[in-house]
Amino acid sequence: IKGGSGNVQGNMQIFKVRALPGTYPLPYVVMEDEGMVGHYNRANRSMQHFNENVAGFVLNAFLAGQVFAFPVMMLTLVFVGARVLHQTAYTESGGGHYNR
Repeated sequence: IKGGSGNVQGNMQIFKVRALPGTYPLPYVVMEDEGMVGHYNRANRSMQHFNENVAGFVLNAFLAGQVFAFPVMMLTLVFVGARVLHQTAYTESGGGHYNR
């Protein structure tokens, strides 16, 4: 994303119009998946996935941690490490197996 692009934080996704030749006459509007804009879109998508799932994890970790403190702590460390790996790999890889 260029330095003079303005406030892109208010635009959580950036889209492009794609018309497939020989198909339905109206173009499709899809998320941009190439270059720095695609990188930005994938990073935001990964953060949205995290935000959707974190509340249930935190609630369950809190409740289970009252009884099984050490195992919950270890599983929380695994979860955090896996989320960091997922977010960085998904952002850098171009969506991985989703783009096939």
